[in-house]
Amino acid sequence: MPHTEPGHGEGSSSTALPRVHDAPENAPPMRLFLMAAAVCGLWVTGCKKDELKAGALNVRVSHDTFQQGCIIVTVRDAADASRSASTPVALTPASPNPVQIAVFRQEGWGTQLNVQAEAREVSCSGAQLNTVATTSAQVPEKGSLDVPLAIDAVDEDGDGYVKTAQGGTDCDDRIGSATVNPAAPETCDGTDNNCADGESDATDKKTWYVDADSDSYGSTEVKSCNQPSGTVARGDDCNDAEGSIRPGQSELRCDGKDDNCNTLVDEEFGVGNDCPAELSCPGKLACGSGPNQTQCNRIQDPVSWFFDDDGDGFSGTDVGLGCVSPKPGGVASSQDCDESSTYVRSGLAESCDRMDNDCANGVDNGITCDTSPASWSTASGSGSTPDWDAVATYGENGTWLAGNNVLTRIEGSTVVAVTCAGDWKAAWSSKDGRVIVVGANGKLATASRVDTQCYVKSGPDTGGGDSLNGVTGLDTTGIDPTAYAVSSTGKIYRWSPPYDTSTVEVVATVAANLRAIHLATKLETMIAVGIVNSSTSGAFRFDPGTGGWISEAMPSNTTGDIRGVHVLSDRYAYAVGDNGQVFERAMGRWTQLPKLNQPNSSSSANVLDVVAYSHKAIYAVTNMGEVAFYDGTGWTNPFEGTKTLNSIDGVLPTRIVAAGQDGTLVNWPKVP
Repeated sequence: MPHTEPGHGEGSSSTALPRVHDAPENAPPMRLFLMAAAVCGLWVTGCKKDELKAGALNVRVSHDTFQQGCIIVTVRDAADASRSASTPVALTPASPNPVQIAVFRQEGWGTQLNVQAEAREVSCSGAQLNTVATTSAQVPEKGSLDVPLAIDAVDEDGDGYVKTAQGGTDCDDRIGSATVNPAAPETCDGTDNNCADGESDATDKKTWYVDADSDSYGSTEVKSCNQPSGTVARGDDCNDAEGSIRPGQSELRCDGKDDNCNTLVDEEFGVGNDCPAELSCPGKLACGSGPNQTQCNRIQDPVSWFFDDDGDGFSGTDVGLGCVSPKPGGVASSQDCDESSTYVRSGLAESCDRMDNDCANGVDNGITCDTSPASWSTASGSGSTPDWDAVATYGENGTWLAGNNVLTRIEGSTVVAVTCAGDWKAAWSSKDGRVIVVGANGKLATASRVDTQCYVKSGPDTGGGDSLNGVTGLDTTGIDPTAYAVSSTGKIYRWSPPYDTSTVEVVATVAANLRAIHLATKLETMIAVGIVNSSTSGAFRFDPGTGGWISEAMPSNTTGDIRGVHVLSDRYAYAVGDNGQVFERAMGRWTQLPKLNQPNSSSSANVLDVVAYSHKAIYAVTNMGEVAFYDGTGWTNPFEGTKTLNSIDGVLPTRIVAAGQDGTLVNWPKVP
C-alpha cells in the first residue's frame, strides 16, 4: 500500500517516504502518516530527515463485522490538537482485517499522539457511524509500536450499509436483507427497499383511477402499489361525474353526450346526418325531446314564396314559407300586388282605370286621369225606343247591343243593325267580334262583325217557353267559339260550330232557375247562377273531371234571385242579385261583399249585372240606373243615371260599356 512522506499530513508540506520496513509482514501498513520528532523543530538545521523515519506507530484497526465502507484514521498531536492528519481506507469484502496504518514522526510535532479510528458506511463520503475507537500512543525513537483499535460497526447483511442504531442508514440490516438499503431500487413488494417513504417512491407502482361516480371506470390517475380507496383498475371514463357514462357500452341516449366514451357523440342516432326538415328545408339530425328521440333541425331559413295565379307571368300570391316553393312555379320575391288581376303587377305602366297598375304609390298615380261623372257619356231614346237587355264588347272599341228583335254592332263611328229576329236576353262576344245571343223560346243566334249573316237556332225545348237567360263562350284563337247557355228550367245548353249545321245540346240540368253563366279562359272555371226553390240563391260549378255540375254553398243569409256572374279567374268570381247582394268567390268559397244601396238612400238596389278586373276593381249596374264601383273596401257611384241598366261589359278596364232601358248606352271614358 502507498504511504505518506513527511509533510503530507494535514497542515504539512512534506514529501512521501517508503513505508516502514519493520511492520509485521502479515499486516502491512495501509497508509503512512509522517510525524517529525519534536526535537527537530521545523526542519531545524542539522536535523536529518532520515532520523524522522527511525520510529513509527503501527495502527492496526480490526473490523470484524464491517466489511464494506470506509475507515478513517486520524492522529493528533497530544500537545497541540490543532495538529492533525487523517487518512481514509476504503473497505471491500477483500480488504485485510485488520487494516494497518504506519504513523511516522513529523517535523514540528510531539511524539505523544492521540489516535482515532471511525467508520463511514458504503464509501468515504458516506454517513459517519457512531462507532469510534480511540487511543493514545508515543512514537518510539526507533522501531515501531503496535497500536490496536477495533471498529465494532455491524453490517450484518453485507450490503455496505449499517443499521440505523449505529448511525447508519440501513433500515433492515438483518442477515439476508442485502436488498434493503438506501441505494436499493424501490419496488412494490411490501418492503421499504430504499429505507425512505415506504413504497411511495416505488418505480413499479400500478396505475389506479379515481371512480367518482361509482360506475367501475375512473378518469384521474393515481399511482400506488396497493389500490387506494375509491379507485378502480379501469380508466378512460370521459365523464366521471355521471355514472351512466362509461366505456364499453352502447350509446344509450340521444343527449348530446358521449355516453360510451369513444370520442363520438350520439353516433348510433345519426346525429349530424343530413335530413329533410320542415318546410322542405335541408336539415341535420339532432336529439329530440325524449332520450331516444331525434328531430331534424333546419340549417336554412325558409322564405316566403309567391305564385302567379292570374296568369300575367308575375307572381304575387303568397303560397307559404319554405326553402323550396310549396307550389311548383313559385318565386321567392313578390312581383305582383294583386293576383286577382292581369292588369296589375310590379313594373306595369299605370293606366287610367281606377287601379294601381304598377303596384306603387296608389291608384292612377303619375298620370292624367279623369274618373269624374263628367268623364262618362250617355245616350238614350224615348219610351218607344227598344230596351237594351244585353251588351257585349270586343277589341278596343267594338260593342254589340241586343234586345227584343234588335241586334246592333257599334265599332267606333260605325253602327250596323243586324237582322236577327228574337227576344234576346243575353249576349257574349269573342275576341274577334263574333257575338252569340240567347233569349226567349230557347233561341240562340250568332253573327260575325265582318258580315251581317245571322244564324238562329232553337234549343230542344222550344215549345215550353224555356227562356235562355245567360250565355258565355270558350274563346279559342283561330276557332269559332263554343257557346254555353242557361235556362229558367235549369238546363245548360251547348252550341258548337259550325253553327248553321250543328244542333244545340242539353248537357246538364240542375234544380234552379238559372239566370247567368260565365267562364274565364277554360271550362273548369265555368259557373252558372240563379235561384233555387223560388227564394234561395244558388251557384253551380262545372266539373271537367265528371262533366257534371257541382252545387256550391252560398252565404246562409242569401235570398232572392242572382242575376249576373263574372268569372275573373279560377280563384275569383263575382255574382250579383236582388236586394243589393254582391258575392265574391275566392279560393272556392263564396262570401258576401257589402250590399249596394240606392243612390242617396239606405235601401238596397237590385243589382242586375257585374264585370270585374280585380278583387279591387268591380263594376255593377242596378235597376236605379247607376254604375257602381267596388275598390276592395266599399262602393262608390262613378255614374248615376235615371234609366235601369240591365247589362255591363268591358274587354279592358280602360273601357266600360253599360246598356239598359229605352236604349240607354253609357260609355267610359266618354265617346265623341
